[in-house]
Amino acid sequence: MQFLESVFFPALGLSPSTAQAVNAWVHFCMYVSTGCKEQRLVKQLKQHISKLATAAAEAPLRGSDPFGLALDGAPAPAEEISRDGALAAQVANHIVDWVYGRLCGYHVAFPKGENLAALLDVFVFACKSRGDGPQRLAELLVEAVCLSATSSFQQQMRARMDPGAPNEARLLEMASIAHDIHDADANIFCPALAPHMPAALAVAAVQMHILYGQHLVPWLGISKSISPAVLDVFRTANVLEQRLTGPITMAGGGGGSAAASGLHPPAVAEVVSSFRRWDLSNPLKAALLQWVGVQVSNTATWTARALQTEKWKPMGSGPDVAHTSSAAEVSRMTLEALDALYGMDVPMPAEVPQALLEGIDAVMRKYVTHVNEKLGALQRLIPPLPQPVRYKKDIVVKNEQAEREAGRNSVKGGKGKMAFLSSVPTVESSPDFTNISASLTPETLTAAACSLHFLYGRAEALVQVARERQLQSAAVHSLALPQPASTAGSAKCSPAKSEGSSSIGEAPEPLLHARTALMTGMQYACKFLATRVVFWDQRTPWLELLYRHHVTQPASRIDPVLEGLHMVLGATCPGLPDAVRTAFAKHLMVASVQAAERVLLDGGPCRWFMPADVQAIDQDMHKLRALFHADGDGLDRELIDSELERVRRLLPLMRVEVGPLMDMLKTARTHGTAQLMAPSGGPGNVYDESTILRVLVHRPERTGSKMLKSAYKLPKKAK
Repeated sequence: MQFLESVFFPALGLSPSTAQAVNAWVHFCMYVSTGCKEQRLVKQLKQHISKLATAAAEAPLRGSDPFGLALDGAPAPAEEISRDGALAAQVANHIVDWVYGRLCGYHVAFPKGENLAALLDVFVFACKSRGDGPQRLAELLVEAVCLSATSSFQQQMRARMDPGAPNEARLLEMASIAHDIHDADANIFCPALAPHMPAALAVAAVQMHILYGQHLVPWLGISKSISPAVLDVFRTANVLEQRLTGPITMAGGGGGSAAASGLHPPAVAEVVSSFRRWDLSNPLKAALLQWVGVQVSNTATWTARALQTEKWKPMGSGPDVAHTSSAAEVSRMTLEALDALYGMDVPMPAEVPQALLEGIDAVMRKYVTHVNEKLGALQRLIPPLPQPVRYKKDIVVKNEQAEREAGRNSVKGGKGKMAFLSSVPTVESSPDFTNISASLTPETLTAAACSLHFLYGRAEALVQVARERQLQSAAVHSLALPQPASTAGSAKCSPAKSEGSSSIGEAPEPLLHARTALMTGMQYACKFLATRVVFWDQRTPWLELLYRHHVTQPASRIDPVLEGLHMVLGATCPGLPDAVRTAFAKHLMVASVQAAERVLLDGGPCRWFMPADVQAIDQDMHKLRALFHADGDGLDRELIDSELERVRRLLPLMRVEVGPLMDMLKTARTHGTAQLMAPSGGPGNVYDESTILRVLVHRPERTGSKMLKSAYKLPKKAK
């Protein structure tokens, strides 16, 4: 080549520019003939093309020196300059075309990236030698990257894809191909492209995103159900998109980003800014919500079946196993549904676990409804109030004498005559006797209360588990929402839009309604059990025998009743969880106070109280308080005192002699209420007409009886 340059080319009369073009072409042909493997030829080719590009850039300058004042002497004629430029451009065009063809398939042409960097230098110098500017060079490189990625993707699809495979299997294999190509781009090809196009990896990632999306997006439109294969596609597509998004984001692309246009040539900025994420969220959410609907429906069906066959027996003898099998089954099913949801290991839209928890909420509330309907109203357990009657001494004495002769607990006297004057109906006469006695036993009610308490605890645990699993899922998976196209005018949110978006509240507290219903249901079951103990099982001791005829008789005092309560507490409480035990004890105390208040105000025709009896009644209330306080091991003293206040408030009124009591009743009848002066002389309690009347009804004085007869038409016997 030195001989050609120093002797042959001058002898032929070739200008330096023409000689450089011939040199470049000869070296290029030699390089191609070696299979593009000779590194020395590449270096020389780069030198010649570089000189050719420099000469092409300097030619116009020589034309501007007509007097030959430059160092190289007089310029060549314009015709020669034009001819030399055309030849140089023609050589450059051939080199560019040939290299461009190789670059459009560089994944195949240079599988290991060998000589790619050097050939890219040749390509760039050749483009410059024919007059291409930076923008045109960027356009050619962008086209080459996109075409090579497309060619490689299609070629590997033909080689690796099974045409008869299901759509999901094909998409998984295509994702593997995309990962392989992106690996090659990141590690082999784009480092060679980076000196000439720094955003080459971003351009390649956008093109790969488009190629895979052409197959993924149609599948997303038809995928409506959940299966292992479908979940694999969602997981794989999300991972692929996150990987491809990395270099695109670094290049400032996505969503019509204005940053990309300022950082890169227009051709690069156009590609990078065109990036739009796949809408994985909505199709995945729709499929998951359909799955959630099926799970909730199945759980509701299984819960209904479990309740239909429930025997309401505890699973064991301790507080931890005091619940029933149906409660355990509901807990198991709901936790398994939550585990199955997060076990899918896919990006989890927040609406999906929220929908599952809402379904579980409904299932648990139906469980509470079933228990409440099984129990029914409390009034089934409480007998009606006896008819108020006025005192008639001969009737009272006759009835008390008949009871004494027949035996206090005997219902019938001699010759079939009634000896025991009942204040309330017996439980056997209730229309609900069979149902309550057979189906609502204390053991059944205890099991129901413990089951509701167990589910309440499981609901709280389920909420905590759901929160933890959602945080774990968010840390592992990142599901990007599709970006809407933005413009310069929409770069800033309008105040109206911002205000509207901030008004949207957070999602409601999970399982809030279920937990409230379960807690309320547990309290109601305990209240039902306590009411049954006092007003059903112990109806006679409370409503018939307590303070019957004479308060001061030992058999009429509260001690036998408290003994019965103590036995119930001792037999029931040890097997209950703490919360259920406390609730039952509280409601049993409340029911006992209600029964005591009823005895004092609506005790029926066999209860007569004198002012002197108040001290004994007050002592009995202290005994009742001591039973439930249990020396500090039971209920709080403040809670007991707040309930007993209703009874203790009656005691000052019961101490009033019959004359002042009648005056108070007259005042209350006129004004609605009457005030009782305190012993200290200050204002005391205020009582309504009904309370004063019912206290007077239980006074064994003739004067009070006459007033009740004349003013209120009360009979002397119950009808």
